[in-house]
Amino acid sequence: MRAGRKSISGAKAHVTKALTYLFLIVWSAIALIPIIWCALTSLKTHSEIFSNPVGLPTNPVLSNYIEVLSKTPFAHYFFNSFTVAVITSLIAIALGLESAYVISRFKVGTKNYLFWLLSLRFLPPVVAAIPIYLIIRWLGLLDTLPALIITYLLFNIPFATWLLIGFVSSIPVEVEEAAMIDGCSRAGAFIRIVIPLLRNGILITFLFCFLFSWNEYLFALVLTGSQAKTLPVFVTSFLSIHQIYWGEVAASTMIMILPTLIFGIILAKYLVRGLTLGAVKA
Repeated sequence: MRAGRKSISGAKAHVTKALTYLFLIVWSAIALIPIIWCALTSLKTHSEIFSNPVGLPTNPVLSNYIEVLSKTPFAHYFFNSFTVAVITSLIAIALGLESAYVISRFKVGTKNYLFWLLSLRFLPPVVAAIPIYLIIRWLGLLDTLPALIITYLLFNIPFATWLLIGFVSSIPVEVEEAAMIDGCSRAGAFIRIVIPLLRNGILITFLFCFLFSWNEYLFALVLTGSQAKTLPVFVTSFLSIHQIYWGEVAASTMIMILPTLIFGIILAKYLVRGLTLGAVKA
């Protein structure tokens, strides 16, 4: 009797697992459709894009990539985006890590305070666009990279702090106390013990902050002109009232995806832990 129940429960577990994998495969395929379509479009000529918008390219060409890379200041805008995203992410982690440590270890604030930190990411960017534009103009920083760095830090520092609190809380206090008994100061224990143990959390927080800064469009559109323009704004330059250059749009989009794809592959093993541990422990 017990053997029969075990076999039934085992069969149910296998069916549940199979259905879960099937759902994930179908969901992943649906999520990849826009990217695959964009990749195929980037390999088509302008005429084929309209005559064969859905099918595979009959004669794949690289003319769209050549057009983007050789006849536009793509490299300049790529450098702008990469510089802003990296600097913003590093500063956000440097400041957010210290704040997260203080909040976690010394119980500064309450759970409502932690929710307030996260709620800053909920704020629609368009609500803050005009006030931030006026402040940046008053500072004389319009169309500069520091303008974007300062603006993105307003949103990335609270998020980095909130995410890192979970990772700091996962480290036993006894580890630091043992180091301090051996002669380390509080700062020494933080630098020599806590930071190395937080490597996974720091990496995944860097990835998220990088993605937020790399893909941001509204503030980059409002605060920049020709010099500090970033890639999301640059892509829209192929859109006009007379014609949309779909091939160039697709090619520039595929190139823009590469850095985030590379970072995602490198940090893939830390991703699940960053979405769970850092998000729920406080």
